[in-house]
Amino acid sequence: ARSNPTYTMIDYDSIAYEAWANGILSPKVTRAQVAQQAQRYQQEILNKTTQELPQICLSPAQLEQLRQASYDLEMKLMPSMIHTHDDEFNKQKRTFCSVDAPKVLEEQGWQSFLRSIKPQE
Repeated sequence: ARSNPTYTMIDYDSIAYEAWANGILSPKVTRAQVAQQAQRYQQEILNKTTQELPQICLSPAQLEQLRQASYDLEMKLMPSMIHTHDDEFNKQKRTFCSVDAPKVLEEQGWQSFLRSIKPQE
């Protein structure tokens, strides 16, 4: 799971950008303000985690290509660690996902919330 706060803010920034690109936001709100409010909405109002947002992930074929490339590189650089490679790679699969911002914005509740954000004075 992606618990890194930077990843979390990237997800909410993606929602903010998508909302801006679709004309949902008030013209004077900042992207940073929207990202912060979106995080608050998901976590405090909806009482859901960032990981519960709709996700876009690499396909199984893409994951397998990446796993194989990673395995080959690890075999060259750290062959003594190769026995843990697949387990460690599988633990990180969700790292290769990001929020599906267009899908988030299909939800009426999100659209209403984002439209309600007012510019900071």
